[in-house]
Amino acid sequence: MALFEEAGPGVFPARYRDASARLRLRLYDTSENPPPARIVSMEVGDDLRAAVTCGTGVVTMEIARIWGVSVDELMATATTNTRRLPCERNTVEVGESGSVVVTLGHPYVSSLLTCLDEDALGPEGAIVAVPRFDVLLTAPVVGAATVDSLEAMMLYCDRAYDPDDGGISPHVRWYWQGGLYRITDRMPDGEVDIEPSMNVAAFYFAEALAHLANPCDECGRPGPA
Repeated sequence: MALFEEAGPGVFPARYRDASARLRLRLYDTSENPPPARIVSMEVGDDLRAAVTCGTGVVTMEIARIWGVSVDELMATATTNTRRLPCERNTVEVGESGSVVVTLGHPYVSSLLTCLDEDALGPEGAIVAVPRFDVLLTAPVVGAATVDSLEAMMLYCDRAYDPDDGGISPHVRWYWQGGLYRITDRMPDGEVDIEPSMNVAAFYFAEALAHLANPCDECGRPGPA
């Protein structure tokens, strides 16, 4: 995986109109790979940014200046092109009633996280993960069934994430009302566990999952079937 600092200049067309069809978004985990200011990028959520690319090259502010185009227009074009990426979606049933949607089909398919479809969301949003550039995992948050989906997603990320081979992040995040909050963390033994970031919404989500996953005498909940 090319780090921001290692990303070469690529071969950029001299004119923006010749480059526009090749613009895409590419996700990076900034906790592992903080971007320099010269990169045209935007914040996506906890520890995630999306950079504008043209082919294999990452677009810099200097290239934007040469093209005579604003950062907002670059982002808008790259987002539109990303929405159109060819992909295939497969729903994998897990546990008693959980499911995970696995999206594949393009090297940058993980970037669809920046423009999730409404059908990926449940009543309380969705849990999402991008272990690799070419994989996007989503599952709607639908009560106790989400526990099975979360466990399956964490296991998949732990197996698929490799920082030296297209890896982005081993973490699962919660997408809620336009925000994206990390709800897992690396434990001392290297495994990924539910250990939410400092974001308060993510903390309450993890608490809600723990409540759904265990019997509760106070409310009479027996735990998941």
